[in-house]
Amino acid sequence: MTVARWDRYPDRASARRAAAREFHPDRGGSPEAFASALEAIDAHFRPPPVRTTTRRRRRRLAILHPLRLVRRRRRFIEL
Repeated sequence: MTVARWDRYPDRASARRAAAREFHPDRGGSPEAFASALEAIDAHFRPPPVRTTTRRRRRRLAILHPLRLVRRRRRFIEL
């Protein structure tokens, strides 16, 4: 089974229905052909893999106590 054969169907469900009509063992097809048709359909309609980007770590802002800020300011002022 080629993937291009299932291009004419708009979605996965209609392609699988067509494959079942044509290749299902109860309708005179072979189980191997039916299985390979379903695999080809699933491969054709599989969504593209989602690319994840590496995220940079965000710097944590230091939570400072208000008195520490005052102390630091005093140091700079005293110099």
